[in-house]
Amino acid sequence: MKKILLAIFFVALLFSCAKKAKNDPDRPLKIGVIQFVAHPALDRSLQGFKDSLKKDHKNITFIVKNANGEISTANIIASSFEREHVDLIYAIATPSAQAAMHATTNIPIIFSAVTNPKDAGIVAPNITGVSDYVDIQEQLSMVNKIDKKIKTIGVLYNSSEANSLATVNLLKKACANLNLNLELKSVTQISEVPQAVKYLVTKVDAIYTPTDNLIASVLPIISDEAIAQKKIIIGSEKAHVEAGALITKGIDYFKLGQRAGSMANDILFKNIKVSSIPVATMPLSDISINNDTLKKLGITLPSDLK
Repeated sequence: MKKILLAIFFVALLFSCAKKAKNDPDRPLKIGVIQFVAHPALDRSLQGFKDSLKKDHKNITFIVKNANGEISTANIIASSFEREHVDLIYAIATPSAQAAMHATTNIPIIFSAVTNPKDAGIVAPNITGVSDYVDIQEQLSMVNKIDKKIKTIGVLYNSSEANSLATVNLLKKACANLNLNLELKSVTQISEVPQAVKYLVTKVDAIYTPTDNLIASVLPIISDEAIAQKKIIIGSEKAHVEAGALITKGIDYFKLGQRAGSMANDILFKNIKVSSIPVATMPLSDISINNDTLKKLGITLPSDLK
């Protein structure tokens, strides 16, 4: 009887130690990061995620890999993280999240910068995250305040990205509600952008730049051409304005990354199941204006947009 009680005691002790070890904020962890492409918004999302976790946990190794805009590379990276048995995968942008989801059903996955995860098929028990969905109609409502003569909005987008196709559908609804015409021009690679934007600016009164990874990476090309033709650009987020767009009322990607980091903390240190954490969205932030672009366009903004 004593031997049985002793055995039960040691099992209970081992279980208690194991549970404590899993909750230990200083236990060593490896987090694999798949960033689909480098541009300011996604870079901020990564920084916010890392800062959020490093604040309370000093023994985390971040294995950051960039797919350089290649879906095949994202798939290879995701598979390598599965083989390495990382503790969690942070997938930045839709193709990264899709690659991670297809690579593993066991490792927890947190995504960010995914506009519509459901439409992109990013649904599984081991995946959740923070969407960068924005209220496009609210953003485009600034057009009428800037210039009532603007009737046609032009949009350049990557037709090979699920995120962008979902955004196009939202744009069609928003423009219809605001009595604006919509001119769409699709591209699939960076080399197509200069010619496409030259065509687009001749057909429209203003341009809207969506949350599209390819478009975000070539914003200076788009903004330079638009400014030369005296056409305003409304960006979907702050990094677009920093790259030359005139104005946005968008989301803060650093805060988006912080929110993703909070989810990762709950999963890794509080034993909360991934499936119990709903996908989150972020509120629109304050208006951001590129004053240099404003000066080049030679226009004055109304007081409620300053």
